[in-house]
Amino acid sequence: MTRRYLKVLEYLMIATGVVVAFIAAFEPQAAEGYYLHAGILLVGLLPYFVYSLAVALMDRALVTLHGVVLLAIHIWMVAVVRFVPTEAYGISLLVYGPLVLSLALIPLVILALRQPWKMPEPE
Repeated sequence: MTRRYLKVLEYLMIATGVVVAFIAAFEPQAAEGYYLHAGILLVGLLPYFVYSLAVALMDRALVTLHGVVLLAIHIWMVAVVRFVPTEAYGISLLVYGPLVLSLALIPLVILALRQPWKMPEPE
């Protein structure tokens, strides 16, 4: 039963990450409202795509821990760039940050691919 709750939490983290990627992709404009950067959106979705591979293949608390850390770091990056009125970081953090997070998740996916595939147990 605990594994089921962890799996639900992992999928909720992916959904929250998609929302965070959309927030990161909207740039406020002075006169027009908001502008959607498609490139920032796609790069922001990349870590959650890589994470979803590990979620689908592995059923451990290690995957949940990686998801919590991934989501916390991504929320921090978006908050610093979009909500803090400073030009210290700029847009490059929204591009290179998710790329680095995606590269950091690759060992988890490799570990998930090395696990033997199991059929779900009947409940």
